[in-house]
Amino acid sequence: MLVKNQDFFSTEHLVVLDEAVKTSEELVTEYFDLSSRNWLRHPYEICTLRDASEKEHPGDALAHLVRYAKNFEDKMRGTDSPVLYKIILNDQKILNHFLVRDGISIYSMLVYVISHELVHIVRFGSFRVHPETAERELEESHVHDLTNDILSNVPIKEMTVVLDYFKQRP
Repeated sequence: MLVKNQDFFSTEHLVVLDEAVKTSEELVTEYFDLSSRNWLRHPYEICTLRDASEKEHPGDALAHLVRYAKNFEDKMRGTDSPVLYKIILNDQKILNHFLVRDGISIYSMLVYVISHELVHIVRFGSFRVHPETAERELEESHVHDLTNDILSNVPIKEMTVVLDYFKQRP
C-alpha cells in the first residue's frame, strides 16, 4: 500500500492504530510481567497530530511522549495517578516517510512505535528512570534494545523489516 502526501491518519488507519495499541500493550505487559493494574497506575492516552496542541508536536520524531503531572487538588482519590502520559503520534512522518517503503505496513510500524513509547512509560513509572538531557541518547538506545527484544519473536510478518530498519538508524 503506497500512501503519499497525507497529513493525518484516515478512519481506516485509526482502526489499525487501535489494534496496534492493543497488541503493543499486551506485549509490553507480558515482557515486563506487569499486573493488569499497571496501566491504571501509569495511565496514558494516544493522540495523533490532529488532536495534539502545537506545543505537543513531535517534530521530526515518529512519536513524542509527554508527561503531565496532576495538581494534588485535582486527584479524585488516593489511588488516582499523579501523572498522565500522552503519546503523540506523528501521522505525517509515519504515513509519508515509512509507508512508501516496501515491506513495512502501518500495523507493524505502529506496533513498533507504540511499544517503544510504552517501554518509556514503564521505565519512567515503574523503574523511576528519568534521564537528564545528557543521558537521553543512552536511554533511547536502551529503550530501542528493549523494544527489539520484545518484538523480535512476534509473529507479525513485516516486523523483521521494521526491526532491521531501526537497527540501521543511528
